[in-house]
Amino acid sequence: MLATSIILGIWLVVAPFILGFSGTALWTNLILGAAVALLALLSNLGKGRFYAIAAIGLFLAVTALFAGGGALLWNGLIVGVILAYLGYQAGGSEGYQARNHEQNESLPRQPHH
Repeated sequence: MLATSIILGIWLVVAPFILGFSGTALWTNLILGAAVALLALLSNLGKGRFYAIAAIGLFLAVTALFAGGGALLWNGLIVGVILAYLGYQAGGSEGYQARNHEQNESLPRQPHH
C-alpha cells in the first residue's frame, strides 16, 4: 500500500506537466501529490496517515467530478478512488491487527507442559 501511495503521489506531482493541467488543477495536483507521498513515507504517524490518504483520495475523486472532462476528470477519479480504497483498507487492517493483538494479550496464557 505504501509503495503504491508513493507512486501515485509522485504521479499526481508530474501529471499536470504530462497531461497539460494548468491553474488550480496544476496546484491541486502538486499539493495533494506531495502530501500523499509524504504521508506514505512518515511511518511514525500510525494508522491516521492511512485515513488522511483516503481523505485526500476521496477529495480528489469528488473534485474531479466538478472539474470538467477529459484527462483531468479521469486522472482525478482513477487516482482518487485508488487512494481512497487503499487508505481505508490499510487503516482498517492496521486497526484490526492492533485490536487483535490487544485481545490476544488480554487472554490468559496457557501453561506449556
